[in-house]
Amino acid sequence: MDNSLASLSAVPLPTIPCPSGGAGTFDKDIWFSFTPDADGALMVDTCDPTGWDTDLVVYDGSGGCGVLIAVGCNGDAAAYPLCQAFYSQLEVPLMVQGGVPYYFRIGNYGGVGGTGNLNIDFT
Repeated sequence: MDNSLASLSAVPLPTIPCPSGGAGTFDKDIWFSFTPDADGALMVDTCDPTGWDTDLVVYDGSGGCGVLIAVGCNGDAAAYPLCQAFYSQLEVPLMVQGGVPYYFRIGNYGGVGGTGNLNIDFT
């Protein structure tokens, strides 16, 4: 993923509680989507040793883009030696429904972004 040319979107910051330091500012946010074929568990992180300080929120898009529901977020995951400082990670698997679109909003904190990984594990 690359947010070098991105700007702040007009979508408000998430209002749900975000563990591990809370959600940041979501500067220069970029968006991705995923629609699972079946019900399952979703894990998402931005671990990348050369990545930047990320903020992550996952939205349920079953109501359409105008009615996004924040269902998971993270600003700063626990330190891990193979990841950059202040990467983001859902701390518990997010249970998702097949056929429902989910949107991942990745932003940065402090105005510094760049390239990095968005890692998605669905089981």
